[in-house]
Amino acid sequence: MKTVATLCLLFAIGVGVNLTFGRKGFLPLDQSIVFDGGWRLLSGQVPFHDFVAPSGLVPSAIQAAFDEALGVTWFAYCLHASIINGLFAIAVFGVLRSCGATRLEAGGAGALSAFFFYPPAGTPFMDQHSFFFMTLMFLAVACGTVAAGTAELIAWFVVPILFMLGYLSGQIPVAFGAVAVAVWVAIRPRRAPRWFAALAAGTAFGACCLAAVLVLWPLDWRTAWTYTVALPLQVAGDRTARPGAIGPARMVLATLVRFPLWVRMWSLDLALAAAIPLIVLRRSRPHWALQVWLLVTCIVTTAAFLAFTRTLMQTGLALTMVIVGVAIVGVRETVPAAMAAPLIAFMGLAAVRDTVVFVATVDNPRLEHVQFNTAEADRAEGHLPPGLEFMRWSRGPSGYDAGELTALVRFLREADGNFLLVGDSSVLYGLTGKPSVSPVLWMDPRLTMPHPEAPEFVVFERDLIERARRAGVRRIVLDRPQTWTHLTFDHFPQLMALTKNGGCGVRSFGGARVLEICPAS
Repeated sequence: MKTVATLCLLFAIGVGVNLTFGRKGFLPLDQSIVFDGGWRLLSGQVPFHDFVAPSGLVPSAIQAAFDEALGVTWFAYCLHASIINGLFAIAVFGVLRSCGATRLEAGGAGALSAFFFYPPAGTPFMDQHSFFFMTLMFLAVACGTVAAGTAELIAWFVVPILFMLGYLSGQIPVAFGAVAVAVWVAIRPRRAPRWFAALAAGTAFGACCLAAVLVLWPLDWRTAWTYTVALPLQVAGDRTARPGAIGPARMVLATLVRFPLWVRMWSLDLALAAAIPLIVLRRSRPHWALQVWLLVTCIVTTAAFLAFTRTLMQTGLALTMVIVGVAIVGVRETVPAAMAAPLIAFMGLAAVRDTVVFVATVDNPRLEHVQFNTAEADRAEGHLPPGLEFMRWSRGPSGYDAGELTALVRFLREADGNFLLVGDSSVLYGLTGKPSVSPVLWMDPRLTMPHPEAPEFVVFERDLIERARRAGVRRIVLDRPQTWTHLTFDHFPQLMALTKNGGCGVRSFGGARVLEICPAS
């Protein structure tokens, strides 16, 4: 009963924390991707048939279920992320308990992790879901290592399934975690044959599920391979200074060296300092190998994610309290009791202090959203469009205030025909109840679409216009002068010709413009 009560408390903390901080602010690109993905699926669109995306498919599918149950609202959106945050806190508890942590140690780390995992992003995002499924994968590995018999096989059976869910959420960090799992299996040759059998069964089950999706949905598997495997590998290569295996290794190593200087967390610095002696001093610890593997894996995986991602570093610290928790267990099992108690107490206090600082500098001011403005949010209360009532509005990088956004949504909802968004705020489709038009889930040259200077861009723009024609598009929306990926309307000469660059009518809503398509076009 104590364990059940602890799990319920951790879940409640995770949900409550993210519902408190996650509703603050609006970041047009990051907070639109899964929102629009869920709306597309709810509207009957099929991935790799009606639209393409390199990641975000699993979060979008989950969001579609939330939208179906609760409506297309910001509350449903935040609740999705908050429930994942609560489940993540439980997963951290389970991982640490499998490594020998006490209920207090695992519960404390799980509770504190709820402040580091989803609140920096606030709403469903690809990287956070990938971290979540990777952590569940680590939990399955830990359970499969310490368990025996049927429980051992079940745990290893779900490992490839969790990897697949994580990969279809976001390729990193779960791909790095999969490499770590492969290393763990390789260094346990006595038990590896049993694990291989369960892994093969889980892989076959996942393949059957994908085959069932192919039967139910008319998606193009060649396109799916291109966008979920080939393009991410190409982008990873573009972000690597040197080709081959040395380049990525140098990037991860350099990030690993700079990591303590970037983070500036007392508890994490103590954990990193304790890692070396804990790895060397075994002293017959029952879970020594698992603890060392998990500690090294979480540190290296975090460094690898930070090396290759383009998001803020604060969104990649999900495993912070797992690292601290494993280090605390190692200190308790390695250092003499008289010395271990004060060291553990100091590390625990440092973890609490770091969490308070993180909340004050990242979660509460919404650092990810360019500093949350409380006064602006207070003025926006009651003035947001239907569906966004739960949001604490702060314009951040968007080009309009709450009233201007409400007017824009009202105009697009009531106007005849559909619209084509050339920008980041694809939440406009779900808020207006109009079908999403773009063939890509978000506009990112070289990742989701050709670069404007590439010959293929002409074909892409031509397809965009054809889709707009079939969808009955009557106007083009520019939510900002340029997108987060630095695209402007000037990059779309064929679309500019359809509107005569605004010559056939234009409406302004703050920084957003709505251009009428010329009748002759």
